[in-house]
Amino acid sequence: MPVAAVVVCVSSPSEQCWYALYTRSRFEKEVDKRLGMLGIETYLPLYRARRRWSDRTVQLDLPLFPSYLFVRLKPASPDIYRILDTKGVVRFVSASTGPIEVPREEIEAVKRVLSAKLPVRSLPWLREGQKVQVCAGPLHGLEGIVEKCNGRGHLYISVRAIGQTLVAELDCRDVAPLLQ
Repeated sequence: MPVAAVVVCVSSPSEQCWYALYTRSRFEKEVDKRLGMLGIETYLPLYRARRRWSDRTVQLDLPLFPSYLFVRLKPASPDIYRILDTKGVVRFVSASTGPIEVPREEIEAVKRVLSAKLPVRSLPWLREGQKVQVCAGPLHGLEGIVEKCNGRGHLYISVRAIGQTLVAELDCRDVAPLLQ
């Protein structure tokens, strides 16, 4: 049985707060359904995307933030253990002090943008100087350091043995942060 840390809610100990869950890859909808059956309030932001398959084009509802969904509960809720025991749940997004509260305003902002039916996409939160790995395209698997992040960024690839650096411009969607 997974061990849960103490959940802290900045707002008020008696108020329900939003927390982010990290799920197994492509388990977001399944976890959302299972937690709903347990009576736990969830929010899984979805967007509509067209995908071309070999024989047809289809419209799909895909998670806006792959491998993440949000749950709303009271800090001392016994539901924490039920959530962690749910098939597909990996962990709460947390810091050393425990699961991190997602501000209500941020959840409301996501809901508002999605309800406007505008074209949307999410990007990994990259910062200058961060180590990343290229996860798509012809440079797949390479590691480097981000120079700037404005939708497109420069990725530094260093060849230390000869003291030279190669700079490539990539779409930020094609890189993922490396855990340090």
